[in-house]
Amino acid sequence: MISLLGGSWLLNALRLLAFLAFLALLAAVVIVGANSAIGAEERSFCVDYSPEPDTDALVAYDLSILHEKATVDLSAGQQLGQRYLGYISLVEVADEAHQQAAKNAGLLTTAVNPVWKSAVADVTRPEWKAFVLEQLAKPIVSRGFDGFFLDTADSIALIAKTPAERARCKKSLVDIVRALHAAYPQKQIVINRGFDLLTDLGDAIDGVLIESVFRSYDFEKKSYIPTSATDTAALVDHIRRIKAAGRSVYVLDYVPENDKVVAAETLSRIAGAGAIGYLATPELDGTTAGPIVPESRRIVVLYGHVAEESEGGQVWPADTMTAERLQMPLEWLGYELEYVKFRHRRRWGIGLPVSFSMQSYSSRTLAKHGMWTGC
Repeated sequence: MISLLGGSWLLNALRLLAFLAFLALLAAVVIVGANSAIGAEERSFCVDYSPEPDTDALVAYDLSILHEKATVDLSAGQQLGQRYLGYISLVEVADEAHQQAAKNAGLLTTAVNPVWKSAVADVTRPEWKAFVLEQLAKPIVSRGFDGFFLDTADSIALIAKTPAERARCKKSLVDIVRALHAAYPQKQIVINRGFDLLTDLGDAIDGVLIESVFRSYDFEKKSYIPTSATDTAALVDHIRRIKAAGRSVYVLDYVPENDKVVAAETLSRIAGAGAIGYLATPELDGTTAGPIVPESRRIVVLYGHVAEESEGGQVWPADTMTAERLQMPLEWLGYELEYVKFRHRRRWGIGLPVSFSMQSYSSRTLAKHGMWTGC
């Protein structure tokens, strides 16, 4: 090391140690931020309905709610203790294959969800319970999921217009969920809202997910909006009651992925209510504003000969100071280095390859002075 650094080896060594300390602190920021929002003793969760979720991102969460047909390796996270729930719609039928099967069986009503355009099943039919158990739940179990996420329970409002109809639908849904629990007693069950069902469901469910407690999304206006104070107060009261009954509560609110101020405020309010929070975009494709925000571990190293600024050229990555002194400790910290060579162009000055993009790297500060002609 002394021969490489020459007479200023002590100064350079101190600089190197300071730089490594900074990187170690940077690597811990995401984890510390995630734990501080909900408390180290709480679980984290995410909702990702994309067809091919990022397995590396999912392992950051204790619980992941996924599309039942998603292409994903569940074993990687399960070996670390993570759990995965497969999606089941209790009332609505959006999946084309399921919709056709339900239609052929005569299980669909004429009602349609005005937002999602999905069909609505006649949940009072005994055949619908068999459909849920055999056509929806069984494939989820066979794929190795750890449980079920039950959605659209509140959609009985689309078909039940009288108190008597609501009572029949409510009883049918309770029977379906209890039958699901009886068939798979070791599987975890989380339901989306369904507040009117909770007392009758008893220990058939393990947790409740509540959407839009503090922040929501207006699909008609295509904009993020705060939940009204009245609705928030009612939902927070539900959280308190559910927690008192010994069930976990998961809050899914909607916040733009780059709005850090609103994200921090919303996560703080969710934690204050005693729930586990996750901030999503309306696409529910894994894009999130927190509490766990994916951070790239890739570092781009720009090198090359610039006659106006350098006495010697850097022909190969090995010629750089980074390769000589920083690559090994950076890789030890978990970073991946990618070397990109500057091109000297007489007309345009210094440029980068046309395919180069800063979005996939840890740093966002290198493109300055308007000198990147190929970005």
